[in-house]
This record gives sequence, structure tokens and C-alpha cells, in this order.
Amino acid sequence: MEYHFLDFDYYDIAPDQKVGLHTRLSGNNKKKLLILITKEDAEEDKAMTTLKAILNAIKYDMEEDCALLPIDSKESIVFQKLPLDACHHIISFGISPKQMGLQIQHHNYTTLKILEKELLFADTLSVITNDVSKKKLLWAALQSIFSS
Repeated sequence: MEYHFLDFDYYDIAPDQKVGLHTRLSGNNKKKLLILITKEDAEEDKAMTTLKAILNAIKYDMEEDCALLPIDSKESIVFQKLPLDACHHIISFGISPKQMGLQIQHHNYTTLKILEKELLFADTLSVITNDVSKKKLLWAALQSIFSS
């Protein structure tokens, strides 16, 4: 659908998206951490190995302590339709605020709070895997969230 009078991108969202997102979740989520990743990273062994190492560093187990939600890099979602009731923290690897329908200016590797949830946006796992400086930025951000 095209709206020529809007000065921003418009995305049609399926009304039952919340149900669809919940069906894609994996993990037992015992520590209430929602991890958003691109489907491309979810299908790449090296990226998933990096994710497991990141989580091990903060003493989280991917299968037991987290909920993992793969999202297509071209898919638009509504932040409020994420399974927010099941998390205290959200780490988004490669899913931008804009892709979540959040109209904010935000830099990767800094935290913010929305609806009482602490969010951290980062590059895709594929990028982080191959960039030591981004690993350091991620580690500093994770320490600020999980050290308390």
C-alpha cells in the first residue's frame, strides 16, 4: 500500500503478529533475557558459536536462561508485540529500532529503557564475530547491564 502524503516508511503489520512471534521463540528463558537475532545469523554456525560465547561470559546458558527470537532482516515488527511479558532485558543483534517500529535515534552498544525493559542494540553476530573493537564495545555494554 502506498501513501504519498507520509514522509516516512509505512509497513503493514499482520494483526496476529504477536502470536506468530511467540511461536518462533526457543529456549526456556529462566533469566528473562530476550535475544533478537537475524534469521541469517540463526542459521550460521559461526554466529551461533559467538552468541554462546557471549552468553557464557555473562554466565547465561542459551537454551536454559534465554529466549531466542530469529527475525528476517527484511521483516518489520512492532516492539509492543514482542513477548515483553517474558523478559526483563532485550539484546538485539542486527535488528534496528526502526525495524521494530521505534522512532528513536539510538547508538549501538548503549542501553536504554522502554516500557520498563532494558534494551541493548548491537551489530549482527556475523559482524561482531569478525571485529574485535565491536566485541569490546559489546562486552562493556553487557557488563553495565549484568554486573549488578
